[in-house]
Amino acid sequence: QVEINPIANIAVERPSVPDDAAPIEYDDLVKKARLGGVAKVEFLSANGDVAVATLSDGSLRSIKVVDDKSGSYKLAAKMRDYGVPYAYSFNLGKFNEAAKRTSMRSKNQNVLDAEARQRDEDA
Repeated sequence: QVEINPIANIAVERPSVPDDAAPIEYDDLVKKARLGGVAKVEFLSANGDVAVATLSDGSLRSIKVVDDKSGSYKLAAKMRDYGVPYAYSFNLGKFNEAAKRTSMRSKNQNVLDAEARQRDEDA
């Protein structure tokens, strides 16, 4: 079996849904966003299938996006379209150092490759 979304299984610190966040359906949340009733949305998982919306009145609503391959991206796109700020909130701090090293190694390799090309052109 091929893992379609391996990022969903990364062991990162994930915030949980607050106890006072009442559930809301996708269509209801999108309608509220369209009418200006949503202040912000925070996706709580790496693949965006769980989110908490803060409504304009300050109340919280939780939503579990049905995994239809693009559900969370559709929700994020709707929030963007209606001007609602959204964020994917999970701590990737322990992966940052590896990412920096990989980026630096790649940058250094690009410089070395450019220098080699220049030497070849000069020769």
